[in-house]
Amino acid sequence: MKKDLEEKLKVSVKLIEPTIIIFMSLIICIIFLYVFIPMMNLVDLI
Repeated sequence: MKKDLEEKLKVSVKLIEPTIIIFMSLIICIIFLYVFIPMMNLVDLI
């Protein structure tokens, strides 16, 4: 029983890990866009 539970945990971690990585990269992209686009606008203004 305990071994079965450990296996399920390992499988779920394997499934969750790529999702977290994708999610993090998405957040970084959004933050980058929020920072980068206003800076581009500032450069255009100058």
